[in-house]
Amino acid sequence: MNHPSTRVKLLYGAGGMCDSIKAVASGLFLLFLYTTVRALPGRFVGIAAGLGLIWDAVIDPYIGSRSDSTTGRFGRRHGWMVGGTIGMTISLFLLFSPPGALSQWALFAWLMGTSLILRTSQSAFTVPYFALGAALDPGYDGRFGSGLQSPGQQTAATFSTMALVLSMCIASSGAAATAGTWRYRQRAVLREDAVSRRRWRAILGNRAFVVLTACAALSFFSTILSAALGIYFLTYYAQLDSGLVVTAFGTAAYLGAIGGVAAWTAVARRIDKQHLCCGGLMMSGALSLATFWVAPPGGLLDVIRIPLLVIG
Repeated sequence: MNHPSTRVKLLYGAGGMCDSIKAVASGLFLLFLYTTVRALPGRFVGIAAGLGLIWDAVIDPYIGSRSDSTTGRFGRRHGWMVGGTIGMTISLFLLFSPPGALSQWALFAWLMGTSLILRTSQSAFTVPYFALGAALDPGYDGRFGSGLQSPGQQTAATFSTMALVLSMCIASSGAAATAGTWRYRQRAVLREDAVSRRRWRAILGNRAFVVLTACAALSFFSTILSAALGIYFLTYYAQLDSGLVVTAFGTAAYLGAIGGVAAWTAVARRIDKQHLCCGGLMMSGALSLATFWVAPPGGLLDVIRIPLLVIG
């Protein structure tokens, strides 16, 4: 089987921005927009988030199953990816652009409805997208290489403008990934029988798999929690009221993620991945705790606390 070219890999990789943009926008700004700007009680936002996660757990395997059995000129994956890109582009904009004259319950309904549409669209793109990555290159290393104003003064119009820009980014990256891998749409992949109860018991009986899945879930939860509370941390705990400084933190996070992928790719073939994962998680935890010591103004490191926080 021929390996995809670097150009195909780069275009495929652009599709990862769809998931990242949605995750970062929702994690950083959604709670702040609906609770602080639109004054929706936090319990309503929490309910919407919880129901959305339950919906994700249901819709992801369903879309995966439907994508596996899809046939036609678009192949198994690309039709789903096109639909998911369009749905994410529209629903992300609507999620961050609630109408101004809504009652509390109407605002909650808007949040709930647009969130579920966005999550469904995200799954419609990402589940087939990641499955396509496994079909593009049969080797492990090939698959790995394929997979980058002050908050308190923000207004609803600002979030709407931000959502419009991010929606266009999602549309562009989704279109690039779909078009760039279009000639692989009919590539055959190994079919597997439907997951039976016996196979589920075997999967759940694999202790290493269960531990790895649980750790990944906890790590993902901590990342989302940090992102959701980050804007409050910077505004009220670190007391950073400069929009430029807050933007610098977001830029540093992206640059760090890109650098982390490059560093991981370079060393993953030489060092045991379990050791790398454990070391990375321990370092992340230590840096997260250190921010509570460095961030408050008026401390011993007050003069250099902003550069230290950005670098960390």
